Amino acid sequence: MTSENEQRALNHLRRLLTIGQYPSGSRLPPERDLALELGMGRGPIRSALSTLEAEGKISRHIGQGTFVGSLPASRQSLPGPIYLQSANPSELMETRLTIEPRVAAMAAVRASEEDIDYLHLCVARSEKASDWEMWERWDATFHRTIGLASGNSILADLIEMMNKVRGDQTRRPVRQQAANPDWRPVLVNQHRAIVGAIKARDPEGAARAMRDHLRGVEERLFGDLEDLAKFVERL
Repeated sequence: MTSENEQRALNHLRRLLTIGQYPSGSRLPPERDLALELGMGRGPIRSALSTLEAEGKISRHIGQGTFVGSLPASRQSLPGPIYLQSANPSELMETRLTIEPRVAAMAAVRASEEDIDYLHLCVARSEKASDWEMWERWDATFHRTIGLASGNSILADLIEMMNKVRGDQTRRPVRQQAANPDWRPVLVNQHRAIVGAIKARDPEGAARAMRDHLRGVEERLFGDLEDLAKFVERL
């Protein structure tokens, strides 16, 4: 009989594969990292991986790791179209502010109960993340799940591409400000507000909560418009 933790681990890994956090050919994190993310021992993780391997969704290669699909990728995939790769942080934020509030509103209408439960899990795990890297993984999963819950595959893919660009941007001014320890509780509360509006089936509230969240991020990263212009000139 499958234990509750084994089922949780299996549901989590299935969700990560469904929303494209780990595309075909990519390597999954080690068992110990997955166990830490979910707050459980490695046994349930190992059992869930075995189930996915039996289903042909992942493959294990001695000395290399566990990969999505049957073979490791021969080369790393690009983070997205060339126009997204070349975007600076302010352009990316402008794009997110244009798209993600509408996507959150759509999710408030179309999200399944499973989507909402998983969004709650994302918020809970990000709040307990042991470091900023783990926070970023759960934050990306949170936004990706909202994209998937919108029911529009094109918008969901666009959010996924923006997430990849966010993860690949290594400009120090952004990283230094994003890692400020007093920021996480604010972000967690903003995420809770978004989930609350989606759960309440309130599209206007979901759009407003997402817009407030992204504007808060923009302000913390770039300050006012004059500061933003100076920041972009330094890139």
